[in-house]
Amino acid sequence: MSTLAARPRRAGVALLAIVTSFLVILSGMFVAPAAHAAPGAVLTAATVTPNAVTGLTIEASFSGVPDSPLPPYQSDGVYLTLVEQGAVVAVDGTDWVTGDEIVARSGVASFTAAPGVLNRGTQYELLMWHAHSEPTSETIILRQGLTITEDQWDIVFPPATPTETTTALNVTPASVVEGGTVTLTATVTPAEAAGSVAFHNGGTQFGGTQTVAGGVATLATASLPIGANTVTAVFTPADAQTFRASTSSALVVTVSEMEDPAPVGPSVEVVGSVSDLDPEAETVVTVKGSGFLPDAPGTSGARPPLAGQFSGAYVVFGSFADVWKPSAGAPSSSRVVLEQKWAVPAASMSMIGGAGSGAIELQADGSFETTLALSPDESKAIADGTYGIATYSGSGAKYAPFETFTPVTFAEPVPVGPSVEVVGSVTDLDPEAETVVTVKGSGFLPDAPGTSGARPPLAGQFSGAYVVFGSFADVWKPSAGAPSSSRVVLEQKWAVPAASMSMIGGAGSGAIELQADGSFETTLALSPDESKAIADGTYGIATYSGSGAKYAPFETFTPVTFAEPVPVGPSVEVVGSVTDLDPEAETVVTVKGSGFLPDAPGTSGARPPLAGQFSGAYVVFGSFADVWKPSAGAPSSSRVVLEQKWAVPAASMSMIGGAGSGAIELQADGSFETTLALSPDESKAIADGTYGIATYSGSGAKYAPFETFTPVTFTVKTGPSATTSLPRVTSAGLEVGVKASNLPGDVYAAIIERGTESEVSTDEGYVAFMYQPPVVNGSSEFTLVAPKGNLDRSKQYEVIIWKSHNGVNASTLYARSNINMTDELWDKLAGTVTRPPATKPTPKPATPSQQAGSLSWGVSSNFADYVTNPNRPGGMSGGRIDTSGVGKSGGAFLFPQATGGSWNKSTQTGSVQFSGIVTFYAHHGGINRSFANPVITVSSATSGSISVNGASYALNLAAGSTSVGSNGEVTWSNVPVNGSISGGGDGGGGSFTLDSLSFTVGAASSIQYGSTTQTKEKVEREAAATPPTTDGITVVTPEDELVAGGEIEIKAPGFEANERDILVVLYSDPIVLDRKAGANESGDVRWIGTLPEDLEPGEHTITLQGSIDAGAVITVVDADEKKTETLEQAVTTSADGSAEAVFAEVAGASSDSAWMWWVGAGALLLLAAAMGVLVVNQRRNAAGRDV
Repeated sequence: MSTLAARPRRAGVALLAIVTSFLVILSGMFVAPAAHAAPGAVLTAATVTPNAVTGLTIEASFSGVPDSPLPPYQSDGVYLTLVEQGAVVAVDGTDWVTGDEIVARSGVASFTAAPGVLNRGTQYELLMWHAHSEPTSETIILRQGLTITEDQWDIVFPPATPTETTTALNVTPASVVEGGTVTLTATVTPAEAAGSVAFHNGGTQFGGTQTVAGGVATLATASLPIGANTVTAVFTPADAQTFRASTSSALVVTVSEMEDPAPVGPSVEVVGSVSDLDPEAETVVTVKGSGFLPDAPGTSGARPPLAGQFSGAYVVFGSFADVWKPSAGAPSSSRVVLEQKWAVPAASMSMIGGAGSGAIELQADGSFETTLALSPDESKAIADGTYGIATYSGSGAKYAPFETFTPVTFAEPVPVGPSVEVVGSVTDLDPEAETVVTVKGSGFLPDAPGTSGARPPLAGQFSGAYVVFGSFADVWKPSAGAPSSSRVVLEQKWAVPAASMSMIGGAGSGAIELQADGSFETTLALSPDESKAIADGTYGIATYSGSGAKYAPFETFTPVTFAEPVPVGPSVEVVGSVTDLDPEAETVVTVKGSGFLPDAPGTSGARPPLAGQFSGAYVVFGSFADVWKPSAGAPSSSRVVLEQKWAVPAASMSMIGGAGSGAIELQADGSFETTLALSPDESKAIADGTYGIATYSGSGAKYAPFETFTPVTFTVKTGPSATTSLPRVTSAGLEVGVKASNLPGDVYAAIIERGTESEVSTDEGYVAFMYQPPVVNGSSEFTLVAPKGNLDRSKQYEVIIWKSHNGVNASTLYARSNINMTDELWDKLAGTVTRPPATKPTPKPATPSQQAGSLSWGVSSNFADYVTNPNRPGGMSGGRIDTSGVGKSGGAFLFPQATGGSWNKSTQTGSVQFSGIVTFYAHHGGINRSFANPVITVSSATSGSISVNGASYALNLAAGSTSVGSNGEVTWSNVPVNGSISGGGDGGGGSFTLDSLSFTVGAASSIQYGSTTQTKEKVEREAAATPPTTDGITVVTPEDELVAGGEIEIKAPGFEANERDILVVLYSDPIVLDRKAGANESGDVRWIGTLPEDLEPGEHTITLQGSIDAGAVITVVDADEKKTETLEQAVTTSADGSAEAVFAEVAGASSDSAWMWWVGAGALLLLAAAMGVLVVNQRRNAAGRDV
């Protein structure tokens, strides 16, 4: 049973003609029965198996299959496929149930229809017809509807799982007074979820339904009832298949009952802080009053200066008793005024002394504004009183509404005591160094008798303070009774008043001045001394009373810590530069070693001359592998010695040959000093190794601590250079990748026979040439392709790069690199590589893959016409267009996508590389313009560029159209290219605009195009050296009929509509069977031809090479065996004995009649053969029209 992508038609017209003639011959001996309609087949069972990846797999059982009315295929089976109801075109796969698989006119068929070709809403039916025919009313033998259940459709097209949503509710404000507006905001995540939100109070919806916009729905309402309201937001999606509904957490909104407004009276606002103010500073605040309106007689003055008239209000900062208000009868002594202003109407200000006496204007609306300076005065403050800002009636009036009070508080003063500041680091200090810090003290003031000395020299007087660095026990303070042994002094200063400094020995004895304000400043040197330090003690800087006094406030402690000492081991110091050294010079450096001490048995020699004794260390400059250390088991080949010294004790130097043999003295303390001369030697250096200075144990010892390494680097002499990659064989020929650097400008590149550069010009002397490959910042990377026919296996080749617009000589030749050819590569070029036996791949479910990318660009159609059309004005005679690795599609060149580039699939920006070369030749080489391996860069959705051969042209992406494929490939179509190219030459030419282009960014393409040459608008294709593909062709001729000299019929889709000049090529050795194959208007090619007479039996590959490539692997059977087998079958396998009857009659006829019979038969066979040839030619000329 075979599954076919399309229904094959095997019999060619020529074969049909031969068979017809044979039937005519037999017509005298047999009478054919009248034709009649064959009965239809019956579907006995059908099973549908759905799968989300592969689609629908259909297995059908059937019976009653009639013979085919088409000779010679009466018993060659049937096709069964799935079609839309009433249609005859297969939806997807078709199963060919061969005659051998039909038993008793019954059989089973199985095929699969992929999800991408199915439509859930379409009615389908099974269609069966005779093999090797089209489905028509005469060949269809079964058409029956197929039931596909909803459950089965759900498996192929799984219903989308709705995305979960969350709804968050925010209420502003959370509490309002009756009638107040509350804003409810529901935020739905994800934000793209469309739908609406309804707000609920308890279980009751209110406020209607709000549409979600950008993930947010809002409702402002003043309708919530008095009390606690439990509010939620409920999201309902617009599409329940895409998003799920969600409900927010509940929030409580409190609505309180509106109260009667309180009566408005005088009030005061203080702008500025009035709490915890600095008692040492003066804080200025602004005082604003309102509602201070006349209300006679309460607000009328009781004494001058405003007796009997509106007396305004005092605005006072001061100290107030608990009962201070005049209206409460409090005396003036209950109010201590520290600063006062008097707010009166403007007309009264002069009566109280004006602004200079503190008068401020009380506006007609009862408001005022002034400033007060707030500062405490404990000498005036009322005992147990309160500082504050008060207002009350002036001029003796006692009006309670004017009496307001704003408390003012001051921070408690910070008590001042002794303190120490250390300037400099006191943590993780270097234990090997001495760290000097500055110590500043303050507040060290006399406080007798605590600070008075208890013993000489300052007994009975202020004894100042010791300033000490040392080691201290956990309990160290004298005031706590700690003994002097709890304090180990490593460095000490003694801060005392200036008058006492000489009494304690002066500055030379560590005396420092303690200023009258209790401050001092000194330095201490911090360095640990473990021999003196207290066990489990702490290093630190301490202060405490001097001369035996024990005064706790003077006792301060600042911890000091030291870093752990680094273990000392062998180390090397190189004096002199070891980086970017001149490789042409010899650089001498000094090497100093320390810590190279004996540690038997590790440092004892394992071989003479120092076997069994301390073998010192080699000091070596050389080339080293990544793994070079003897202790790691590295062999001696991992170390190439270019210069060596051997550091050993003095007593051993003579044993290793003395100084003349490189012996240097290793001192008793493990140190040495020597010199090494550094100069590279690439002839000896280890591949991928590193130059360096190494030390390691001598005389075969393997002691890891002695193994040190200091890398040494040399500058690389700059100058043009080139390297070539390992060539590869493609359908275009030999492809060589080239990388060049340090190029000074534009260049030419070519593949030539080694050493023949003097014969090279832009027109000849090379097997491949590139005009100005792109050079960016002195570097270039490109591919040269040498056609197969240009290469000679007996010769050696190289790539050369030279200055453009010049011949090749010593001054213009920039770089060269040999091409390393192998026998395998030559065999591939010659097509003699033995193909491994083909294995039939195991079918597996198809997985989506990204479409291969390509660039479709005609470069400049006007320029192409100018180069190749001698009939146009200024056109060139003898011009041509060569392509390598480039196809043609729709009149444009087709460059396949290559690997590389910086494409970002998510942003659809970056660069993408394409391969292939198009070269325009004219003016006998005066025009030689190559467009090789273009690179497209997409900067944004609207702009980009195409770079080719060092030039860059802007792309107007906004003017083109864009589409994105199912697997992420992006296509831009009809994109204008801004720019032009110059014709030049003796024929004029002028400037030619560049064509628009289209390109797809997808996967790197595996398509390999050959080479073409176009002259006078004629393109001649060259066959690829090896089969470009083995897929895409359907072989119509039965496998057992493929014989040398026999007919073969093939077909393949996907070519350009009405495409011509398609090559038909047979491999292993490429044999061009036809150069004129063509496609029909649908791009389908159907070709009938003859296999070569001398074709060896076995496996071969037949291909079609045009705008695309298609191929198939075929097996050619032995012709003699086929004839014998056919004759045996004709004589022995007839079911009704008719074959035996024919041969019996022929054998029994008279010699005359038999002779006449064979002459007639031969004539008719010759006529049939002629008809066949005529039909084949017509078929070719029709370019693929179906027969």
